[in-house]
Amino acid sequence: MSIIKTLHTLIKQSLPDIHAARLNALMAAVESGLTGASVSITSLGRARAGT
Repeated sequence: MSIIKTLHTLIKQSLPDIHAARLNALMAAVESGLTGASVSITSLGRARAGT
């Protein structure tokens, strides 16, 4: 299991009331940061995988 999936599961268990869209946005930002993107809103969005 990848670190992102593991982190996603742990956060979902720890914060059961978090909205799914907010959790997905958080995971996208974390994944972008882990891939070496600069930690700014613009660069995290550009480094995000997918469309």
